Amino acid sequence: MDEAKLSIEQACDLIGVSRSSFYFWQSKGDDCDVDRRTLPNPNRKPPWALPQKDIEQVKSVLCLPEYADLSIKQIYYKELAKGRKYCSLRTMQRIAAKMRDNGEYQHKLKRYRKKPQG
Repeated sequence: MDEAKLSIEQACDLIGVSRSSFYFWQSKGDDCDVDRRTLPNPNRKPPWALPQKDIEQVKSVLCLPEYADLSIKQIYYKELAKGRKYCSLRTMQRIAAKMRDNGEYQHKLKRYRKKPQG
């Protein structure tokens, strides 16, 4: 690359490779065989992730009418008292947050009665 009239940035743009990849390959020398299975991938789920069927079960519990006025923590402990544990409290909170983002779950606030006149 030193004799070329293109800069490294221009050459990388031409072939569609990021500069960081070029420097990574350059630092590795001749053996740049990278196992891509070990590189971070934002779309890969960890093996300990909650299965989708369990997530759906938690979603159905969160949407039950008897839990409409309760917080996520109260729902979690009520279910735990009944002997049902679907996931950790924090996981249940994450699922509820995702449901809120998608518009599936809306925490119902208690509507207090108006103070009587008189």
